[in-house]
Amino acid sequence: VDSCAPMSPEPASISSSDADATYKELILRVKQWQRATRPNRLQWHHFCDAFGGGKRDPLCHDAPFLLQFFDAVAKDQIPNDLEDDAPQKPKPKSARPQQLNWEPAAGVPADPQELPGPVETGNFVLL
Repeated sequence: VDSCAPMSPEPASISSSDADATYKELILRVKQWQRATRPNRLQWHHFCDAFGGGKRDPLCHDAPFLLQFFDAVAKDQIPNDLEDDAPQKPKPKSARPQQLNWEPAAGVPADPQELPGPVETGNFVLL
């Protein structure tokens, strides 16, 4: 994983605090975009691989780059049916418990109907 120094927000035409806020909003927007759907994430990866030196962390790019990405998405300039180049993670096994084969303990009837009735133990009744 390549690391990068955070980029400056750029556009000198706006105040530094406004530029910082806009840049942070763009970074958050890219991260939300990636999390929304797999095709969105793949679009970001494709754009970064093609135009951003393969660096996929939004912090590695300046505000104009992030804006260009969203502009390209809006103009359908990035395919949304891309294939992931990473190997697929194995699908998790079902959370459904396995069926257990069991036998009743010695002296316990296999048919619940054959169990004795309620048993009183002090303040409680065991059914």
